Amino acid sequence: MASLGLDQDGRHVRKVRIRSPQGRETVLAARVVVLCAGGIENARILLASPQPGGCAIGNQADLVGRYYQDHVGFYAARLIPQDWGAFRHLFASFVPGNQKYLPKLQLSQALQRRDGLLNVTGNLDVQEADDSPRHSARKIFRTLLRRNRHGQDQRASFKDLWRLLRATPQTLDLLTAHFIDHRIALPRKGRFFLMANAECEPLHGSRITLGEQRDAYGLLRPVVKWLISDLTFQALQTYGHALKRSLEPAGIAMVELSPYLVDPSANWKERAYSLYHHMGATRMAASPSEGVVDGQGRVHGIDNLYIAGTSILPTGSASNPSYTALALALRTADHVLNHS
Repeated sequence: MASLGLDQDGRHVRKVRIRSPQGRETVLAARVVVLCAGGIENARILLASPQPGGCAIGNQADLVGRYYQDHVGFYAARLIPQDWGAFRHLFASFVPGNQKYLPKLQLSQALQRRDGLLNVTGNLDVQEADDSPRHSARKIFRTLLRRNRHGQDQRASFKDLWRLLRATPQTLDLLTAHFIDHRIALPRKGRFFLMANAECEPLHGSRITLGEQRDAYGLLRPVVKWLISDLTFQALQTYGHALKRSLEPAGIAMVELSPYLVDPSANWKERAYSLYHHMGATRMAASPSEGVVDGQGRVHGIDNLYIAGTSILPTGSASNPSYTALALALRTADHVLNHS
């Protein structure tokens, strides 16, 4: 997609201009237009659609592209198991059927309300040697599955698996956990880390704009300015200390906090990284002075233009935003079907 065009009254999208990488263009018309281009691209398309007077569609209050958010990834602590059974029970992933469920620890709501904290969750990250028995068993097991799907001879792989089981009895833990407990076994000799996912405060200056360079379609490339406030650090720091207070007295694990959480001279942003959860650049709000779309996903002031996706989220919490975006998209679809 290249841009949108409004009719003379400025309240209806009358055309959608699209362009191929070869430069060929065409114009489409529809009764209703829904942008589902992504957390950055939705804002980019609006910004690339200036109307008479120079204002981009939906940007009367200069809010298109603003309040951009992402989730902050952060190495919070190293965990040294003390009670192996309790540690495995708390952190091992569930595998009922073909779906994997990853346990996460989060700040209690009471603590968040008391201290006015942003959301933080954390999950276990396991590091072990590439030639560990667990990795070897996984490779053989995946080979068996692949050969079974293609009707190939599986006898050689079964022999490899049997030799591995006889040579490394700890591999039985992997199979027992998977087929009996429906959990993914944790390697006793692995190194364990708690990786935190933190909410980012919506900031007016955190925004997406258009740069000067163009992409293969001839569109101006987006420029992302992502700002993170110290509220995120405060939540991460509280999370780390709460983790230590919870796991160590219970005898589950020793917690070695990241030095970036305890050293006041350390620049914690050096260790922060993006989780590529682009959100908030066409935020939802009841008033056009506070957001780009209304509660149904309709762009304020435009009767037939809607936006779906993570770009309409006004806040981001700390969890993956896909299901929330899908739920809002379904609500927008119901509204369009019932009111168009």
